Amino acid sequence: TSTLALKKQRLYTAVKDGFVAGGEDVSSAVAATRADREPAALQAALDFWRAHGLGREGRRNRPPPIGWGLPEKPGNRCGAAATETAENAVAAVREHFVRCSHPVVITGYLDAFQSHTIKSSDCKPEALAELFGEVPLVLLRAAPMRATDAAEGSRMHRSHLWQLCEYVCGCTPPLNPLCLTSERRPWRAYGWQPPEAVFSRLLGAPEALQPPGLDGCALAEAPSMDIEPPGSVTRLHRMCAGAAHCQVLVLHGEKEFLLFPPATAQSLNPGRGTCDPDQSPCDPEDPLEWARLTKAAAGTVHAILRAGDVLLVPAGYWLWAKTRSAAVTYRSSFVDCRSRRSWEQARSSRERALQEQLRPAPEIVQEITSRTSEAGPGDGRAANVWWLNRGHGPCISVGHFVALHFIVYAADGSAIESSRKLPHPCVVEALTRKEHQQRAAAMQETAEAPVALREVHSRGLFFDPEVRAGARCAFSSTSSQRGTVYVLLEIIEVLERGPKGELQPRAEETVLVVPAARARAKAGAAVRTGAAAVCRAAWKRSAWSNGRGDDRRFVVAD
Repeated sequence: TSTLALKKQRLYTAVKDGFVAGGEDVSSAVAATRADREPAALQAALDFWRAHGLGREGRRNRPPPIGWGLPEKPGNRCGAAATETAENAVAAVREHFVRCSHPVVITGYLDAFQSHTIKSSDCKPEALAELFGEVPLVLLRAAPMRATDAAEGSRMHRSHLWQLCEYVCGCTPPLNPLCLTSERRPWRAYGWQPPEAVFSRLLGAPEALQPPGLDGCALAEAPSMDIEPPGSVTRLHRMCAGAAHCQVLVLHGEKEFLLFPPATAQSLNPGRGTCDPDQSPCDPEDPLEWARLTKAAAGTVHAILRAGDVLLVPAGYWLWAKTRSAAVTYRSSFVDCRSRRSWEQARSSRERALQEQLRPAPEIVQEITSRTSEAGPGDGRAANVWWLNRGHGPCISVGHFVALHFIVYAADGSAIESSRKLPHPCVVEALTRKEHQQRAAAMQETAEAPVALREVHSRGLFFDPEVRAGARCAFSSTSSQRGTVYVLLEIIEVLERGPKGELQPRAEETVLVVPAARARAKAGAAVRTGAAAVCRAAWKRSAWSNGRGDDRRFVVAD
């Protein structure tokens, strides 16, 4: 509350006296020889707030002060079967989607099938702000969410629908993080499930939006809506673990899609650096990455949807999308008579696995009590920790990130906290005890974190010399609120920063032992007689590299 009050005071002062010290505006501090878009945009918003006020009432029916500045690219449709009429749509769905499991685009879907139910004028951001402006919602910067988003500094923000709609149109609302547009990481509502009154007013019953030409359809998950500004990227992922079909209906704006068939999943490196087998780290906007994907991923589908178009994505396809203008989208996952059985089996197996993980385990609590009382510190190891196994792979160092799962048991063996309820593991940064204490003092949310994550840092578990990926340990903790609890911890993966700052699995360093005579001849290394030395050789030119071209170290042994 104090932070928000301080921001509000600064904003009102800026509107009255200017943003720069000395009562000057932002524009006076911008050099004329270069185009500083963000200060210029902030100055435009400042002038707008002065003219129309900071509240919602004074901003209605006003033109947006700034734009997103994204160039319009000429678009077309290719790769997906496109239809123009209702008769062709039903035939295309049955031929391409049902028989061949190929994506289908139905152009003009709203006019042909839903003209009596959905009013396209009500789906514009301006209309949404007027009709349901005070409805609360949660905004994201990156979508869909990943386990690594917290480590990347991505945060969520609670807002109102009218603030998001004005932000999407380029009119930045004050007194919240949306007060300045960012083309690199824009805020958006992704997977928003509106209240029933809002949904029925806009779209009617969800069952009425089922694709034409399909028999025995049923919703696999609750439908959702996306409200996104231009340039919002939906990262490469697979819907519903590949067990259900997906329907994407563009209600307003324009959106670009890339679809990769299930056969190309291995070339997409699923789970690498994302801690989720249904998400890929590949970025099709990277020219080098796109060149690799076009060679390795055959059958890629590209489609551009405009308002009123619908895209049907078969189960197992991987999807990437980017908005080309302010867009409002309806998404749903559904099953038909062919995929219903596999979807139900996948869902039941997940539920059984979760129940097995969360079942009461008093025998585990007894074992943790007896084992931790016998364990003790030594050789840099954490105290009073029972190590079930030490794991494998590279060890953990300061600055690495660790993906882990935990279960917290009460004294009677019942599970009271578990990361297994989340769709992905927890990813935390490996901090020393001193760094953790400094952050805990500066950040209130650290004190509100689960007891398992707090104990990991306070005990220095990550820096046990034998802790690696796959390690499992258990310990007890006592707090004034819950008394004594028992934590079972499993380290899933160790991540590190890549060349571009992205998180990726830490590669295990390979050490090769090479006879000294060959090392002298091949690498020209000076080796002292009777001793071993670690050398860096011209590995790319060496015959030992076998064309791999990676710079690894080897040991020269006399």
